Amino acid sequence: MLEPTGAGHDAASLIFNLPDYRVAGIVLLPGGIRHVTVESTFPPGCPSCGVIASRVKERRCQKLRDIPVAGAVVLLWDKRRWFCDEYLCERKSFCEATPQVPRRARSTRRLRETLVDAVIDSGRAVSETALAFGISWWLVQQVIGDAALRLPDVDLLAPRMLGIDEHRYRSVRFFQDPATKAWTRYEPWMTTIVDLDTGQVLGIVDGRDHKGVGDWLFARPLEWRLGVQVVAIDPSAAFRKALRMWLPRTAVSVDLFHMTMLANDMLTTVRQGLSQQVRGRRGRATDPAWANRMLLLKADERLSERGRHRLAGVFSADDPTGSLQAAWQVKEQLRTLLNTSSLEDAGAAKNALADLLARAAMPETNRLYRTVCRARLSKSGQLQIAYPLEKCGPNGSMSIHLSRPFPGNREEPGWDMKRWRYRLFATAGKLITRAGRTRLLIPDKAPETGTITTLLAAIAGLNTGLRHRVRLPA
Repeated sequence: MLEPTGAGHDAASLIFNLPDYRVAGIVLLPGGIRHVTVESTFPPGCPSCGVIASRVKERRCQKLRDIPVAGAVVLLWDKRRWFCDEYLCERKSFCEATPQVPRRARSTRRLRETLVDAVIDSGRAVSETALAFGISWWLVQQVIGDAALRLPDVDLLAPRMLGIDEHRYRSVRFFQDPATKAWTRYEPWMTTIVDLDTGQVLGIVDGRDHKGVGDWLFARPLEWRLGVQVVAIDPSAAFRKALRMWLPRTAVSVDLFHMTMLANDMLTTVRQGLSQQVRGRRGRATDPAWANRMLLLKADERLSERGRHRLAGVFSADDPTGSLQAAWQVKEQLRTLLNTSSLEDAGAAKNALADLLARAAMPETNRLYRTVCRARLSKSGQLQIAYPLEKCGPNGSMSIHLSRPFPGNREEPGWDMKRWRYRLFATAGKLITRAGRTRLLIPDKAPETGTITTLLAAIAGLNTGLRHRVRLPA
Protein backbone atom coordinates (compact mmCIF):
# COMPACT_ATOMS: atom_id res chain seq x y z
CA MET A 1 0.00 0.00 0.00
CA LEU A 2 2.92 2.37 0.67
CA GLU A 3 4.42 3.87 -2.47
CA PRO A 4 7.26 6.40 -2.66
CA THR A 5 6.16 9.81 -3.90
CA GLY A 6 9.57 10.90 -5.12
CA ALA A 7 12.83 12.20 -3.69
CA GLY A 8 12.21 15.82 -4.57
CA HIS A 9 9.03 16.20 -2.52
CA ASP A 10 8.74 17.94 0.80
CA ALA A 11 8.43 16.15 4.11
CA ALA A 12 4.65 16.58 4.36
CA SER A 13 4.12 14.94 0.96
CA LEU A 14 6.37 12.04 1.92
CA ILE A 15 4.48 11.45 5.15
CA PHE A 16 1.05 11.77 3.54
CA ASN A 17 2.28 9.39 0.81
CA LEU A 18 -0.46 9.87 -1.79
CA PRO A 19 1.09 8.91 -5.15
CA ASP A 20 1.05 11.58 -7.90
CA TYR A 21 0.12 14.30 -5.38
CA ARG A 22 1.96 16.79 -3.21
CA VAL A 23 0.73 18.51 -0.08
CA ALA A 24 0.02 22.18 -0.75
CA GLY A 25 -1.32 23.18 2.65
CA ILE A 26 -2.62 21.90 5.98
CA VAL A 27 -5.20 23.56 8.26
CA LEU A 28 -5.74 22.25 11.79
CA LEU A 29 -9.32 22.69 13.00
CA PRO A 30 -10.29 23.06 16.69
CA GLY A 31 -11.69 19.50 16.83
CA GLY A 32 -8.35 17.99 15.88
CA ILE A 33 -9.41 17.29 12.28
CA ARG A 34 -6.90 18.32 9.62
CA HIS A 35 -7.81 19.77 6.24
CA VAL A 36 -5.07 18.64 3.85
CA THR A 37 -4.97 20.37 0.47
CA VAL A 38 -3.10 18.55 -2.28
CA GLU A 39 -2.12 19.27 -5.88
CA SER A 40 -1.57 16.77 -8.65
CA THR A 41 1.92 16.14 -10.04
CA PHE A 42 0.66 13.76 -12.71
CA PRO A 43 1.20 15.00 -16.30
CA PRO A 44 -2.09 16.53 -17.49
CA GLY A 45 -2.76 14.72 -20.77
CA CYS A 46 -5.86 15.42 -22.84
CA PRO A 47 -8.21 12.38 -22.73
CA SER A 48 -9.07 12.85 -26.43
CA CYS A 49 -5.74 13.52 -28.16
CA GLY A 50 -3.21 12.78 -25.41
CA VAL A 51 -1.32 16.05 -25.75
CA ILE A 52 0.22 17.30 -22.50
CA ALA A 53 -1.35 20.63 -21.51
CA SER A 54 0.59 23.59 -20.18
CA ARG A 55 -2.04 26.32 -19.62
CA VAL A 56 -4.42 26.32 -16.66
CA LYS A 57 -7.95 27.49 -17.38
CA GLU A 58 -9.40 27.45 -13.87
CA ARG A 59 -9.19 25.80 -10.46
CA ARG A 60 -11.77 24.33 -8.14
CA CYS A 61 -11.58 22.49 -4.82
CA GLN A 62 -12.88 18.89 -4.70
CA LYS A 63 -13.37 16.95 -1.47
CA LEU A 64 -12.12 13.36 -1.63
CA ARG A 65 -12.56 10.34 0.64
CA ASP A 66 -9.27 8.89 1.80
CA ILE A 67 -7.82 6.61 4.45
CA PRO A 68 -7.03 8.04 7.91
CA VAL A 69 -3.40 9.19 8.15
CA ALA A 70 -2.39 9.43 11.81
CA GLY A 71 -6.00 10.35 12.61
CA ALA A 72 -8.99 11.81 10.83
CA VAL A 73 -8.16 13.72 7.64
CA VAL A 74 -10.32 15.76 5.26
CA LEU A 75 -8.67 15.59 1.85
CA LEU A 76 -9.17 18.58 -0.47
CA TRP A 77 -7.88 18.42 -4.05
CA ASP A 78 -6.97 21.72 -5.71
CA LYS A 79 -8.20 20.44 -9.05
CA ARG A 80 -7.24 22.27 -12.25
CA ARG A 81 -8.95 22.53 -15.60
CA TRP A 82 -6.47 22.74 -18.46
CA PHE A 83 -6.61 24.13 -22.00
CA CYS A 84 -5.93 21.61 -24.75
CA ASP A 85 -3.28 23.21 -27.00
CA GLU A 86 -3.92 20.83 -29.92
CA TYR A 87 -5.90 22.91 -32.42
CA LEU A 88 -7.30 19.80 -34.18
CA CYS A 89 -8.74 18.40 -30.95
CA GLU A 90 -12.46 18.90 -30.44
CA ARG A 91 -11.99 19.03 -26.67
CA LYS A 92 -10.98 22.55 -25.82
CA SER A 93 -10.47 22.00 -22.10
CA PHE A 94 -10.45 19.10 -19.63
CA CYS A 95 -10.14 18.39 -15.92
CA GLU A 96 -7.08 16.56 -14.70
CA ALA A 97 -7.28 12.96 -13.52
CA THR A 98 -4.77 10.61 -11.93
CA PRO A 99 -4.51 6.86 -11.37
CA GLN A 100 -5.35 7.47 -7.70
CA VAL A 101 -8.48 9.49 -8.52
CA PRO A 102 -9.86 8.64 -11.99
CA ARG A 103 -12.45 10.76 -13.75
CA ARG A 104 -15.75 11.20 -11.90
CA ALA A 105 -14.28 9.50 -8.80
CA ARG A 106 -14.68 10.96 -5.33
CA SER A 107 -12.54 8.51 -3.39
CA THR A 108 -8.89 7.53 -3.72
CA ARG A 109 -7.75 4.21 -5.06
CA ARG A 110 -5.86 3.39 -1.88
CA LEU A 111 -9.08 3.81 0.11
CA ARG A 112 -10.92 1.39 -2.18
CA GLU A 113 -8.09 -1.13 -1.94
CA THR A 114 -8.07 -0.84 1.85
CA LEU A 115 -11.84 -1.43 1.97
CA VAL A 116 -11.57 -4.54 -0.20
CA ASP A 117 -8.76 -5.87 1.99
CA ALA A 118 -10.75 -5.19 5.17
CA VAL A 119 -13.93 -6.91 3.98
CA ILE A 120 -12.47 -9.82 2.03
CA ASP A 121 -9.09 -10.67 3.53
CA SER A 122 -9.81 -9.68 7.13
CA GLY A 123 -13.44 -10.82 7.07
CA ARG A 124 -14.86 -7.66 8.64
CA ALA A 125 -18.52 -6.79 8.28
CA VAL A 126 -19.50 -4.10 5.80
CA SER A 127 -21.18 -2.00 8.49
CA GLU A 128 -18.15 -2.25 10.77
CA THR A 129 -15.79 -1.26 7.95
CA ALA A 130 -17.93 1.71 6.98
CA LEU A 131 -18.04 2.93 10.58
CA ALA A 132 -14.28 2.55 11.02
CA PHE A 133 -13.46 4.61 7.92
CA GLY A 134 -16.23 7.15 8.39
CA ILE A 135 -17.98 6.41 5.10
CA SER A 136 -21.39 5.08 4.09
CA TRP A 137 -22.40 1.42 3.97
CA TRP A 138 -23.32 1.81 0.31
CA LEU A 139 -19.83 2.97 -0.66
CA VAL A 140 -18.21 -0.13 0.87
CA GLN A 141 -20.71 -2.38 -0.88
CA GLN A 142 -20.17 -0.58 -4.17
CA VAL A 143 -16.42 -1.09 -3.85
CA ILE A 144 -16.98 -4.81 -3.38
CA GLY A 145 -19.22 -4.96 -6.43
CA ASP A 146 -16.85 -2.92 -8.60
CA ALA A 147 -13.95 -5.20 -7.69
CA ALA A 148 -15.62 -8.27 -9.18
CA LEU A 149 -13.97 -10.17 -12.00
CA ARG A 150 -15.48 -12.97 -14.04
CA LEU A 151 -14.04 -16.46 -13.96
CA PRO A 152 -13.67 -18.78 -16.93
CA ASP A 153 -16.49 -21.21 -17.55
CA VAL A 154 -16.81 -23.76 -14.73
CA ASP A 155 -16.98 -26.53 -17.34
CA LEU A 156 -13.40 -25.73 -18.35
CA LEU A 157 -12.13 -26.48 -14.84
CA ALA A 158 -11.23 -29.96 -13.62
CA PRO A 159 -11.97 -30.16 -9.87
CA ARG A 160 -10.91 -33.29 -8.05
CA MET A 161 -12.71 -32.70 -4.73
CA LEU A 162 -15.95 -30.83 -4.18
CA GLY A 163 -17.53 -29.38 -1.04
CA ILE A 164 -21.28 -28.82 -0.79
CA ASP A 165 -23.01 -26.92 2.01
CA GLU A 166 -26.15 -24.85 2.44
CA HIS A 167 -26.58 -21.28 3.75
CA ARG A 168 -29.48 -19.23 4.97
CA TYR A 169 -28.47 -15.74 3.93
CA ARG A 170 -31.34 -13.78 5.51
CA SER A 171 -34.58 -14.17 7.47
CA VAL A 172 -37.85 -15.54 6.12
CA ARG A 173 -39.70 -13.41 3.57
CA PHE A 174 -43.34 -13.44 2.46
CA PHE A 175 -44.44 -12.61 -1.10
CA GLN A 176 -47.96 -12.01 -2.37
CA ASP A 177 -49.17 -13.39 -5.68
CA PRO A 178 -50.72 -10.47 -7.62
CA ALA A 179 -53.29 -12.76 -9.24
CA THR A 180 -54.48 -14.85 -6.30
CA LYS A 181 -53.50 -12.42 -3.50
CA ALA A 182 -52.13 -15.41 -1.63
CA TRP A 183 -49.04 -14.97 0.53
CA THR A 184 -46.19 -17.42 0.05
CA ARG A 185 -43.51 -18.11 2.64
CA TYR A 186 -40.03 -17.99 1.11
CA GLU A 187 -37.11 -19.67 2.86
CA PRO A 188 -33.96 -17.92 1.58
CA TRP A 189 -31.69 -20.98 1.47
CA MET A 190 -28.88 -21.42 -1.03
CA THR A 191 -26.39 -24.21 -1.60
CA THR A 192 -22.73 -23.48 -2.32
CA ILE A 193 -20.44 -25.77 -4.33
CA VAL A 194 -16.69 -25.21 -3.95
CA ASP A 195 -13.45 -26.76 -5.17
CA LEU A 196 -11.73 -28.02 -2.03
CA ASP A 197 -8.29 -28.02 -3.63
CA THR A 198 -8.32 -24.31 -4.47
CA GLY A 199 -11.18 -22.96 -2.33
CA GLN A 200 -12.80 -21.52 -5.46
CA VAL A 201 -16.58 -21.23 -5.48
CA LEU A 202 -17.91 -23.08 -8.51
CA GLY A 203 -21.60 -22.34 -8.21
CA ILE A 204 -24.50 -21.31 -6.01
CA VAL A 205 -27.93 -22.88 -6.48
CA ASP A 206 -31.25 -21.93 -5.00
CA GLY A 207 -32.63 -23.96 -2.10
CA ARG A 208 -31.06 -26.87 -0.25
CA ASP A 209 -32.83 -29.86 -1.82
CA HIS A 210 -31.57 -32.48 -4.24
CA LYS A 211 -33.11 -30.79 -7.28
CA GLY A 212 -30.93 -27.67 -7.25
CA VAL A 213 -27.69 -29.59 -6.70
CA GLY A 214 -28.76 -32.30 -9.14
CA ASP A 215 -29.59 -29.83 -11.90
CA TRP A 216 -26.24 -28.09 -11.41
CA LEU A 217 -24.34 -31.39 -11.63
CA PHE A 218 -26.42 -32.51 -14.63
CA ALA A 219 -25.39 -29.35 -16.50
CA ARG A 220 -21.71 -30.30 -16.20
CA PRO A 221 -20.07 -32.41 -18.94
CA LEU A 222 -19.60 -36.13 -18.42
CA GLU A 223 -15.80 -35.83 -18.35
CA TRP A 224 -16.12 -33.14 -15.66
CA ARG A 225 -18.24 -35.39 -13.44
CA LEU A 226 -16.01 -38.42 -13.96
CA GLY A 227 -13.01 -36.40 -12.77
CA VAL A 228 -14.54 -35.75 -9.34
CA GLN A 229 -13.15 -38.22 -6.81
CA VAL A 230 -14.46 -37.04 -3.41
CA VAL A 231 -17.41 -34.88 -2.38
CA ALA A 232 -17.47 -33.52 1.19
CA ILE A 233 -20.97 -32.85 2.58
CA ASP A 234 -22.77 -32.77 5.88
CA PRO A 235 -25.12 -35.69 6.67
CA SER A 236 -27.79 -34.51 4.24
CA ALA A 237 -30.11 -37.00 2.56
CA ALA A 238 -30.95 -34.46 -0.14
CA PHE A 239 -27.30 -34.01 -1.12
CA ARG A 240 -26.68 -37.76 -1.07
CA LYS A 241 -29.64 -38.31 -3.40
CA ALA A 242 -28.24 -35.82 -5.91
CA LEU A 243 -24.81 -37.45 -5.70
CA ARG A 244 -26.23 -40.94 -6.19
CA MET A 245 -27.96 -39.74 -9.34
CA TRP A 246 -25.16 -37.76 -11.03
CA LEU A 247 -21.93 -38.82 -9.24
CA PRO A 248 -22.56 -42.49 -8.45
CA ARG A 249 -18.87 -43.48 -8.50
CA THR A 250 -17.68 -40.61 -6.32
CA ALA A 251 -16.71 -41.23 -2.69
CA VAL A 252 -18.85 -39.21 -0.25
CA SER A 253 -17.00 -37.68 2.68
CA VAL A 254 -18.69 -36.44 5.86
CA ASP A 255 -16.50 -34.24 8.03
CA LEU A 256 -15.47 -35.04 11.59
CA PHE A 257 -17.55 -32.26 13.08
CA HIS A 258 -20.87 -33.58 11.82
CA MET A 259 -20.09 -37.23 12.57
CA THR A 260 -19.16 -36.36 16.14
CA MET A 261 -22.30 -34.27 16.37
CA LEU A 262 -24.39 -37.28 15.27
CA ALA A 263 -22.74 -39.40 17.97
CA ASN A 264 -23.48 -36.76 20.61
CA ASP A 265 -27.08 -36.52 19.44
CA MET A 266 -27.38 -40.29 19.73
CA LEU A 267 -26.07 -40.19 23.31
CA THR A 268 -28.48 -37.37 24.22
CA THR A 269 -31.41 -39.33 22.78
CA VAL A 270 -30.46 -42.39 24.82
CA ARG A 271 -30.17 -40.29 28.00
CA GLN A 272 -33.58 -38.71 27.45
CA GLY A 273 -35.19 -42.07 26.71
CA LEU A 274 -33.64 -43.59 29.84
CA SER A 275 -35.15 -40.84 32.00
CA GLN A 276 -38.59 -41.49 30.54
CA GLN A 277 -38.19 -45.25 30.98
CA VAL A 278 -36.99 -45.17 34.60
CA ARG A 279 -38.76 -42.11 36.03
CA GLY A 280 -41.54 -41.48 33.55
CA ARG A 281 -40.57 -37.83 33.14
CA ARG A 282 -37.93 -35.53 31.74
CA GLY A 283 -34.59 -35.07 33.45
CA ARG A 284 -34.20 -32.60 36.30
CA ALA A 285 -31.30 -30.90 38.01
CA THR A 286 -31.46 -33.47 40.82
CA ASP A 287 -30.85 -36.34 38.39
CA PRO A 288 -27.12 -37.20 38.03
CA ALA A 289 -27.43 -37.94 34.30
CA TRP A 290 -29.10 -34.60 33.58
CA ALA A 291 -26.75 -32.63 35.87
CA ASN A 292 -23.71 -34.10 34.04
CA ARG A 293 -25.20 -34.08 30.54
CA MET A 294 -22.41 -31.87 29.17
CA LEU A 295 -19.78 -34.08 30.79
CA LEU A 296 -21.18 -37.04 28.85
CA LEU A 297 -20.54 -35.22 25.58
CA LYS A 298 -16.98 -34.25 26.45
CA ALA A 299 -14.14 -36.18 24.76
CA ASP A 300 -12.65 -38.94 26.89
CA GLU A 301 -9.07 -37.70 26.52
CA ARG A 302 -10.12 -34.26 27.76
CA LEU A 303 -11.64 -35.56 31.00
CA SER A 304 -9.80 -34.84 34.23
CA GLU A 305 -9.58 -37.30 37.11
CA ARG A 306 -12.43 -35.50 38.84
CA GLY A 307 -14.48 -35.65 35.66
CA ARG A 308 -13.88 -39.38 35.27
CA HIS A 309 -14.94 -39.92 38.85
CA ARG A 310 -18.17 -37.96 38.32
CA LEU A 311 -18.87 -39.88 35.13
CA ALA A 312 -18.40 -43.21 36.89
CA GLY A 313 -20.84 -42.03 39.57
CA VAL A 314 -23.44 -41.23 36.87
CA PHE A 315 -23.16 -44.72 35.37
CA SER A 316 -23.42 -46.42 38.78
CA ALA A 317 -26.23 -44.30 40.26
CA ASP A 318 -28.40 -43.26 37.31
CA ASP A 319 -27.98 -46.03 34.71
CA PRO A 320 -29.81 -49.15 35.96
CA THR A 321 -30.11 -50.66 32.46
CA GLY A 322 -26.54 -49.94 31.39
CA SER A 323 -27.75 -48.35 28.13
CA LEU A 324 -26.26 -44.93 28.90
CA GLN A 325 -22.78 -46.33 29.49
CA ALA A 326 -23.06 -48.49 26.38
CA ALA A 327 -24.03 -45.47 24.26
CA TRP A 328 -21.16 -43.45 25.72
CA GLN A 329 -18.70 -46.22 24.83
CA VAL A 330 -20.07 -46.30 21.26
CA LYS A 331 -19.61 -42.54 20.98
CA GLU A 332 -16.00 -42.70 22.16
CA GLN A 333 -15.17 -45.66 19.93
CA LEU A 334 -16.55 -43.78 16.92
CA ARG A 335 -14.28 -40.86 17.75
CA THR A 336 -11.36 -43.30 17.89
CA LEU A 337 -12.37 -44.65 14.48
CA LEU A 338 -12.56 -41.18 12.97
CA ASN A 339 -9.08 -40.26 14.22
CA THR A 340 -7.28 -43.31 12.84
CA SER A 341 -4.50 -42.73 10.30
CA SER A 342 -4.06 -46.14 8.65
CA LEU A 343 -6.19 -48.85 7.10
CA GLU A 344 -5.19 -51.39 9.74
CA ASP A 345 -6.08 -49.11 12.64
CA ALA A 346 -9.36 -48.12 11.00
CA GLY A 347 -10.33 -51.74 10.42
CA ALA A 348 -9.55 -52.69 14.02
CA ALA A 349 -11.44 -49.68 15.36
CA LYS A 350 -14.44 -50.49 13.20
CA ASN A 351 -14.49 -54.11 14.41
CA ALA A 352 -14.36 -52.89 18.01
CA LEU A 353 -17.22 -50.51 17.26
CA ALA A 354 -19.27 -53.37 15.80
CA ASP A 355 -18.72 -55.42 19.00
CA LEU A 356 -19.89 -52.54 21.19
CA LEU A 357 -22.96 -52.04 19.01
CA ALA A 358 -23.82 -55.75 19.25
CA ARG A 359 -23.70 -55.57 23.05
CA ALA A 360 -25.65 -52.30 23.16
CA ALA A 361 -28.44 -53.52 20.81
CA MET A 362 -30.26 -50.19 20.74
CA PRO A 363 -32.01 -48.61 17.73
CA GLU A 364 -30.19 -45.30 18.32
CA THR A 365 -26.72 -46.89 18.09
CA ASN A 366 -27.72 -49.10 15.16
CA ARG A 367 -28.91 -46.05 13.22
CA LEU A 368 -25.58 -44.34 13.84
CA TYR A 369 -23.68 -47.44 12.72
CA ARG A 370 -25.60 -47.58 9.45
CA THR A 371 -24.35 -44.09 8.69
CA VAL A 372 -20.78 -45.11 9.50
CA CYS A 373 -21.01 -48.20 7.29
CA ARG A 374 -21.74 -46.03 4.26
CA ALA A 375 -18.19 -44.72 4.47
CA ARG A 376 -15.32 -46.25 2.53
CA LEU A 377 -11.60 -46.38 3.24
CA SER A 378 -9.48 -44.05 1.14
CA LYS A 379 -6.09 -44.84 -0.39
CA SER A 380 -4.42 -42.47 2.06
CA GLY A 381 -5.53 -44.62 4.97
CA GLN A 382 -8.16 -42.25 6.30
CA LEU A 383 -11.83 -42.97 6.28
CA GLN A 384 -13.64 -41.17 3.51
CA ILE A 385 -16.13 -40.18 6.16
CA ALA A 386 -13.39 -38.23 7.93
CA TYR A 387 -12.28 -35.54 5.50
CA PRO A 388 -8.92 -33.80 6.18
CA LEU A 389 -9.30 -31.04 8.73
CA GLU A 390 -7.34 -28.43 6.79
CA LYS A 391 -9.93 -28.60 4.00
CA CYS A 392 -12.94 -28.27 6.26
CA GLY A 393 -12.10 -25.62 8.82
CA PRO A 394 -10.57 -25.24 12.27
CA ASN A 395 -12.60 -28.11 13.75
CA GLY A 396 -13.27 -30.12 10.62
CA SER A 397 -16.55 -28.46 9.71
CA MET A 398 -17.44 -27.69 6.12
CA SER A 399 -19.96 -25.19 7.46
CA ILE A 400 -17.18 -23.11 9.00
CA HIS A 401 -15.20 -23.27 5.76
CA LEU A 402 -18.16 -21.90 3.80
CA SER A 403 -19.60 -19.52 6.39
CA ARG A 404 -16.59 -17.19 6.49
CA PRO A 405 -18.29 -14.58 4.27
CA PHE A 406 -20.56 -13.66 7.17
CA PRO A 407 -18.40 -12.33 10.02
CA GLY A 408 -21.01 -9.80 11.11
CA ASN A 409 -24.72 -9.17 10.97
CA ARG A 410 -26.33 -10.54 7.79
CA GLU A 411 -29.38 -8.35 8.29
CA GLU A 412 -27.62 -5.16 7.26
CA PRO A 413 -29.64 -2.52 5.39
CA GLY A 414 -30.18 -3.40 1.76
CA TRP A 415 -28.75 -6.91 2.08
CA ASP A 416 -30.03 -8.92 -0.85
CA MET A 417 -29.07 -11.96 -2.86
CA LYS A 418 -26.68 -10.11 -5.16
CA ARG A 419 -24.63 -8.72 -2.28
CA TRP A 420 -24.68 -12.12 -0.59
CA ARG A 421 -23.21 -13.65 -3.73
CA TYR A 422 -20.48 -11.00 -3.86
CA ARG A 423 -19.40 -11.72 -0.29
CA LEU A 424 -19.58 -15.48 -0.78
CA PHE A 425 -17.60 -15.55 -4.01
CA ALA A 426 -15.11 -13.12 -2.53
CA THR A 427 -14.38 -14.68 0.84
CA ALA A 428 -15.00 -18.39 0.39
CA GLY A 429 -13.86 -18.26 -3.23
CA LYS A 430 -10.35 -18.25 -4.53
CA LEU A 431 -8.69 -14.84 -4.33
CA ILE A 432 -6.31 -13.70 -7.03
CA THR A 433 -3.95 -10.73 -7.12
CA ARG A 434 -3.41 -8.69 -10.25
CA ALA A 435 -1.20 -5.60 -10.13
CA GLY A 436 -1.29 -5.79 -6.35
CA ARG A 437 -5.09 -5.60 -6.15
CA THR A 438 -7.41 -8.28 -4.84
CA ARG A 439 -10.50 -9.02 -6.90
CA LEU A 440 -13.64 -11.04 -6.38
CA LEU A 441 -14.37 -14.03 -8.57
CA ILE A 442 -17.79 -14.61 -10.06
CA PRO A 443 -18.51 -17.44 -12.53
CA ASP A 444 -19.30 -16.45 -16.08
CA LYS A 445 -22.25 -18.84 -16.26
CA ALA A 446 -24.23 -18.89 -13.03
CA PRO A 447 -27.27 -21.22 -12.95
CA GLU A 448 -28.87 -19.10 -10.24
CA THR A 449 -29.14 -15.99 -12.44
CA GLY A 450 -32.80 -16.69 -13.26
CA THR A 451 -33.65 -17.19 -9.61
CA ILE A 452 -32.00 -13.91 -8.66
CA THR A 453 -33.89 -12.05 -11.39
CA THR A 454 -37.21 -13.55 -10.32
CA LEU A 455 -36.61 -12.77 -6.66
CA LEU A 456 -35.54 -9.19 -7.30
CA ALA A 457 -38.57 -8.65 -9.53
CA ALA A 458 -40.82 -10.00 -6.78
CA ILE A 459 -39.19 -7.71 -4.23
CA ALA A 460 -39.60 -4.72 -6.53
CA GLY A 461 -43.27 -5.58 -7.05
CA LEU A 462 -43.81 -5.98 -3.34
CA ASN A 463 -42.17 -2.63 -2.61
CA THR A 464 -44.34 -0.96 -5.26
CA GLY A 465 -47.47 -2.46 -3.73
CA LEU A 466 -46.49 -1.28 -0.27
CA ARG A 467 -45.91 2.26 -1.51
CA HIS A 468 -49.42 2.40 -2.95
CA ARG A 469 -50.90 1.20 0.33
CA VAL A 470 -49.13 3.76 2.51
CA ARG A 471 -50.85 7.14 2.76
CA LEU A 472 -48.63 9.89 4.11
CA PRO A 473 -50.30 12.63 6.21
CA ALA A 474 -50.86 15.95 4.46
